[in-house]
Amino acid sequence: MSEYFKSLDEDISPEECIELMFEKTDEDGILYIPGWQYGNLYEPNCSYRCRLNWNLYDFEKVKNEFDALYSDLSVIAEKYEKLGDNTEKNKVILGSERLFNVWNTFIRRFEISDFDREKIFEIEDKIDTANYVKIISKKVADGENVSDNEKYFLKEYIDLAVSNSEKTLYNKYCKELEKEAEERVGSNICAHLFVIGAARTCRLMSLGAPEAIIKNEARILSAAMVIHKYGISVEPVNNQIRFNLEKRENMTDEELDECSRPLKTNSRKSLAPLFVYFILKKYSSSTKHLRQKEILDYLKQYPYEITVERKALSRIIHNLLDSGLFIYSDKKGTWMEQDI
Repeated sequence: MSEYFKSLDEDISPEECIELMFEKTDEDGILYIPGWQYGNLYEPNCSYRCRLNWNLYDFEKVKNEFDALYSDLSVIAEKYEKLGDNTEKNKVILGSERLFNVWNTFIRRFEISDFDREKIFEIEDKIDTANYVKIISKKVADGENVSDNEKYFLKEYIDLAVSNSEKTLYNKYCKELEKEAEERVGSNICAHLFVIGAARTCRLMSLGAPEAIIKNEARILSAAMVIHKYGISVEPVNNQIRFNLEKRENMTDEELDECSRPLKTNSRKSLAPLFVYFILKKYSSSTKHLRQKEILDYLKQYPYEITVERKALSRIIHNLLDSGLFIYSDKKGTWMEQDI
């Protein structure tokens, strides 16, 4: 049997989530993730097709940044009940500029005031209810079993509708939230989920919520952090697309062959890690770091003469970094320490 590939649907840690997101990002930067709620983009029973632009250095960096943020949120959570809207008082309570900046960025309440909050929450509740009605209706249409509670819910809310004016108002509200979130963490997609994910995680910590609930919220936060920092686009797609990809990941070579997918028979490509090692040994040093494009160009030349995808090269480098062969990597590139 082939190696088992974990799914982002599983009960994994935030760190494992980031690792899986990197592992599952293909050579074109495409990543499919479960349909966690993403503001007004959310649709029931969907996955997201994300386009990302990140490399091994970015992967290591965002893991460290998440760990630092999570640690700071844990400290703030211990002082949460003492915090309020008084900025100067909060500075004193938190006791450090770093913690105050985290509070100011992620925990501080949004300052949107041109909306009737009760009206917005009412519309949001209607949207959630309508989405749940869609889920139950689909189960009925597909001939699946539904519980008595689901039958009652469907009967009670089957005629519920969100008007166009309510959708327009709610979308406007979501855009304002996103705008303020971008002012806090930077102008890119998924800013709002990044901010509120941190705020919710901190609040759950402060309330002493079960570890499983905190981990689930932190996992969503870690995904939002990655998408915000390195995302180019995100769009909802049918769940089946992602399920089919994950199914193929767990197939044996024989099963893939039956699906008319050619087996990986290029024996030279199997030597790619060794070739990369030779290239780093010959062309790099502590003063000469090789970028991935340079390594890929060397691989195409004699005597190696193979073509390797960027993602495959990132994995090779990641393994070499852990091999104890005095190979290092930073934002300038990868190198082998020659003076050891």
